[in-house]
Amino acid sequence: MRLNKPLTPYYYYVALYATDLSGNLDIRFTHNLTDGVFCDPADVSFLNSSFNDAYPVFSPDTSYVYFCSDREGNYDIYRADLNKNGRLTRALEDPTPRTIIKIDNLCSESNEKCPFIMGDVMVFASDRPEGYGGYDLYYSLFENGTWSDPVNFGSRINTPYNEFRPVLKYFYFEDFTNDFMLFSSDRPGGKGGFDLYYVGIPRFKIYENYVDFD
Repeated sequence: MRLNKPLTPYYYYVALYATDLSGNLDIRFTHNLTDGVFCDPADVSFLNSSFNDAYPVFSPDTSYVYFCSDREGNYDIYRADLNKNGRLTRALEDPTPRTIIKIDNLCSESNEKCPFIMGDVMVFASDRPEGYGGYDLYYSLFENGTWSDPVNFGSRINTPYNEFRPVLKYFYFEDFTNDFMLFSSDRPGGKGGFDLYYVGIPRFKIYENYVDFD
Protein backbone atom coordinates (compact mmCIF):
# COMPACT_ATOMS: atom_id res chain seq x y z
CA MET A 1 0.00 0.00 0.00
CA ARG A 2 1.50 3.32 -1.07
CA LEU A 3 0.49 6.26 1.08
CA ASN A 4 1.27 9.95 0.90
CA LYS A 5 3.15 10.99 4.01
CA PRO A 6 2.91 14.69 4.83
CA LEU A 7 6.10 16.73 5.06
CA THR A 8 8.32 14.10 3.45
CA PRO A 9 9.74 14.19 -0.10
CA TYR A 10 9.11 10.46 -0.66
CA TYR A 11 6.23 8.00 -0.71
CA TYR A 12 5.43 5.92 2.36
CA TYR A 13 4.96 2.19 1.79
CA VAL A 14 3.40 -0.42 4.05
CA ALA A 15 3.91 -4.01 2.90
CA LEU A 16 2.07 -7.12 4.09
CA TYR A 17 3.37 -10.60 3.33
CA ALA A 18 3.43 -14.15 4.72
CA THR A 19 6.39 -16.21 5.93
CA ASP A 20 6.74 -19.82 7.10
CA LEU A 21 9.59 -19.13 9.56
CA SER A 22 7.46 -20.49 12.43
CA GLY A 23 6.56 -23.69 10.57
CA ASN A 24 3.15 -22.39 9.52
CA LEU A 25 2.45 -19.37 7.34
CA ASP A 26 2.12 -16.17 9.41
CA ILE A 27 1.39 -12.62 8.25
CA ARG A 28 3.94 -9.88 8.87
CA PHE A 29 4.42 -6.27 7.84
CA THR A 30 7.13 -3.74 7.26
CA HIS A 31 7.26 -0.07 6.26
CA ASN A 32 9.91 2.36 5.09
CA LEU A 33 11.61 4.70 7.54
CA THR A 34 13.20 6.80 4.81
CA ASP A 35 13.04 6.74 1.03
CA GLY A 36 14.92 3.44 0.75
CA VAL A 37 15.24 2.02 4.27
CA PHE A 38 12.62 -0.35 5.68
CA CYS A 39 12.18 -1.35 9.31
CA ASP A 40 12.54 -4.92 10.56
CA PRO A 41 9.39 -6.98 9.87
CA ALA A 42 6.92 -7.61 12.67
CA ASP A 43 4.05 -10.06 13.10
CA VAL A 44 0.47 -8.87 12.66
CA SER A 45 -0.51 -10.93 15.70
CA PHE A 46 -4.29 -10.51 15.49
CA LEU A 47 -4.33 -12.03 11.98
CA ASN A 48 -2.28 -15.10 12.82
CA SER A 49 -3.38 -18.45 14.22
CA SER A 50 -1.82 -21.86 14.81
CA PHE A 51 -2.78 -22.66 11.21
CA ASN A 52 -1.64 -21.15 7.89
CA ASP A 53 -2.54 -17.50 7.33
CA ALA A 54 -1.38 -16.02 4.03
CA TYR A 55 -1.88 -13.76 0.99
CA PRO A 56 -2.90 -10.58 2.87
CA VAL A 57 -4.24 -7.55 1.02
CA PHE A 58 -5.58 -4.20 2.23
CA SER A 59 -8.98 -2.90 1.30
CA PRO A 60 -8.65 0.28 -0.79
CA ASP A 61 -9.32 2.54 2.22
CA THR A 62 -7.04 0.44 4.51
CA SER A 63 -9.91 -0.20 6.93
CA TYR A 64 -9.68 -3.97 6.51
CA VAL A 65 -7.21 -6.71 5.69
CA TYR A 66 -8.38 -9.64 3.59
CA PHE A 67 -6.41 -12.89 3.72
CA CYS A 68 -6.82 -16.64 3.34
CA SER A 69 -6.42 -19.26 6.05
CA ASP A 70 -6.93 -22.99 6.58
CA ARG A 71 -8.00 -22.49 10.19
CA GLU A 72 -11.30 -24.28 9.43
CA GLY A 73 -9.80 -27.06 7.31
CA ASN A 74 -9.76 -25.80 3.72
CA TYR A 75 -8.39 -22.41 2.71
CA ASP A 76 -11.10 -19.73 2.92
CA ILE A 77 -11.10 -15.94 2.53
CA TYR A 78 -11.39 -13.86 5.71
CA ARG A 79 -11.63 -10.17 6.54
CA ALA A 80 -10.23 -8.46 9.63
CA ASP A 81 -11.35 -5.04 10.82
CA LEU A 82 -8.23 -3.01 11.56
CA ASN A 83 -10.06 -0.66 13.97
CA LYS A 84 -7.70 1.96 12.64
CA ASN A 85 -7.49 5.16 14.66
CA GLY A 86 -4.64 7.17 13.24
CA ARG A 87 -1.60 5.68 11.55
CA LEU A 88 -1.92 2.39 9.71
CA THR A 89 1.29 1.00 11.21
CA ARG A 90 -0.02 1.57 14.75
CA ALA A 91 -3.11 -0.46 13.93
CA LEU A 92 -0.95 -3.32 12.61
CA GLU A 93 1.29 -3.22 15.69
CA ASP A 94 -1.65 -3.24 18.12
CA PRO A 95 -2.14 -6.85 19.40
CA THR A 96 -5.73 -6.22 20.49
CA PRO A 97 -7.97 -8.98 19.04
CA ARG A 98 -10.04 -7.84 16.07
CA THR A 99 -13.28 -9.02 14.53
CA ILE A 100 -12.39 -11.58 11.85
CA ILE A 101 -15.13 -12.96 9.63
CA LYS A 102 -15.18 -15.51 6.83
CA ILE A 103 -16.65 -14.17 3.59
CA ASP A 104 -19.07 -17.07 3.24
CA ASN A 105 -20.39 -16.43 -0.26
CA LEU A 106 -16.85 -16.34 -1.67
CA CYS A 107 -15.96 -19.66 -0.06
CA SER A 108 -16.74 -23.26 -0.96
CA GLU A 109 -15.97 -26.78 0.27
CA SER A 110 -12.74 -26.48 -1.73
CA ASN A 111 -9.87 -23.98 -1.35
CA GLU A 112 -9.95 -20.23 -1.99
CA LYS A 113 -6.55 -18.54 -2.05
CA CYS A 114 -4.69 -15.40 -3.12
CA PRO A 115 -7.33 -12.65 -2.77
CA PHE A 116 -6.30 -9.38 -4.40
CA ILE A 117 -8.38 -6.20 -4.41
CA MET A 118 -8.30 -3.21 -6.74
CA GLY A 119 -11.11 -0.74 -6.18
CA ASP A 120 -14.40 -2.65 -6.10
CA VAL A 121 -13.00 -5.80 -7.72
CA MET A 122 -11.57 -8.84 -5.95
CA VAL A 123 -9.81 -11.62 -7.83
CA PHE A 124 -8.74 -14.93 -6.29
CA ALA A 125 -7.89 -18.56 -7.10
CA SER A 126 -10.04 -21.59 -6.26
CA ASP A 127 -9.96 -25.30 -7.02
CA ARG A 128 -13.74 -25.71 -6.63
CA PRO A 129 -15.09 -28.51 -8.83
CA GLU A 130 -17.17 -26.35 -11.21
CA GLY A 131 -14.02 -24.85 -12.73
CA TYR A 132 -11.94 -25.95 -15.72
CA GLY A 133 -9.50 -28.04 -13.66
CA GLY A 134 -6.88 -27.36 -11.00
CA TYR A 135 -7.03 -23.81 -9.65
CA ASP A 136 -9.07 -21.31 -11.68
CA LEU A 137 -9.23 -17.53 -11.39
CA TYR A 138 -12.48 -15.91 -10.21
CA TYR A 139 -13.69 -12.36 -9.64
CA SER A 140 -16.22 -10.73 -7.32
CA LEU A 141 -17.57 -7.16 -7.30
CA PHE A 142 -18.20 -5.09 -4.17
CA GLU A 143 -21.77 -3.80 -4.52
CA ASN A 144 -24.04 -2.24 -1.89
CA GLY A 145 -21.65 -3.13 0.91
CA THR A 146 -21.21 -6.83 0.03
CA TRP A 147 -19.15 -8.98 -2.30
CA SER A 148 -21.07 -10.56 -5.16
CA ASP A 149 -21.02 -14.31 -5.74
CA PRO A 150 -17.77 -15.22 -7.51
CA VAL A 151 -17.66 -15.57 -11.29
CA ASN A 152 -15.19 -17.78 -13.16
CA PHE A 153 -13.07 -15.84 -15.67
CA GLY A 154 -13.85 -18.49 -18.27
CA SER A 155 -11.94 -20.67 -20.69
CA ARG A 156 -10.13 -17.77 -22.40
CA ILE A 157 -8.10 -17.33 -19.18
CA ASN A 158 -8.47 -20.60 -17.23
CA THR A 159 -7.20 -24.00 -18.37
CA PRO A 160 -7.32 -27.63 -17.10
CA TYR A 161 -4.06 -26.74 -15.31
CA ASN A 162 -3.51 -24.34 -12.39
CA GLU A 163 -3.98 -20.58 -12.64
CA PHE A 164 -2.81 -18.86 -9.47
CA ARG A 165 -1.91 -15.63 -7.67
CA PRO A 166 -3.77 -12.98 -9.72
CA VAL A 167 -2.78 -9.32 -9.35
CA LEU A 168 -4.59 -6.36 -10.92
CA LYS A 169 -3.23 -3.04 -12.17
CA TYR A 170 -5.06 0.04 -13.41
CA PHE A 171 -3.40 2.23 -16.02
CA TYR A 172 -4.49 5.87 -16.25
CA PHE A 173 -5.10 6.20 -19.97
CA GLU A 174 -8.51 7.31 -21.21
CA ASP A 175 -8.40 5.15 -24.33
CA PHE A 176 -7.74 1.94 -22.35
CA THR A 177 -10.81 -0.30 -22.09
CA ASN A 178 -8.94 -3.04 -20.21
CA ASP A 179 -7.23 -3.41 -16.86
CA PHE A 180 -4.10 -5.51 -16.48
CA MET A 181 -4.09 -8.89 -14.69
CA LEU A 182 -0.87 -10.74 -13.96
CA PHE A 183 -1.04 -14.38 -12.81
CA SER A 184 0.95 -17.59 -12.69
CA SER A 185 0.14 -20.90 -14.39
CA ASP A 186 1.73 -24.32 -14.90
CA ARG A 187 -0.01 -24.78 -18.27
CA PRO A 188 1.95 -26.35 -21.13
CA GLY A 189 4.04 -24.05 -23.28
CA GLY A 190 5.86 -22.31 -20.45
CA LYS A 191 9.45 -22.52 -19.29
CA GLY A 192 8.73 -25.07 -16.54
CA GLY A 193 6.80 -25.07 -13.27
CA PHE A 194 4.67 -21.93 -12.75
CA ASP A 195 5.31 -19.18 -15.30
CA LEU A 196 3.98 -15.62 -15.29
CA TYR A 197 1.30 -14.53 -17.77
CA TYR A 198 -0.69 -11.35 -18.28
CA VAL A 199 -4.08 -10.61 -19.79
CA GLY A 200 -6.39 -7.65 -20.23
CA ILE A 201 -9.71 -7.79 -18.39
CA PRO A 202 -12.53 -5.28 -18.98
CA ARG A 203 -12.87 -2.35 -16.62
CA PHE A 204 -15.88 -3.43 -14.62
CA LYS A 205 -16.99 0.08 -13.64
CA ILE A 206 -17.60 0.88 -17.30
CA TYR A 207 -20.10 -1.97 -17.62
CA GLU A 208 -23.49 -2.22 -15.91
CA ASN A 209 -23.58 -6.01 -16.25
CA TYR A 210 -20.96 -8.69 -15.72
CA VAL A 211 -18.81 -9.56 -18.67
CA ASP A 212 -19.06 -12.95 -20.37
CA PHE A 213 -15.43 -14.06 -20.70
CA ASP A 214 -16.37 -17.08 -22.84
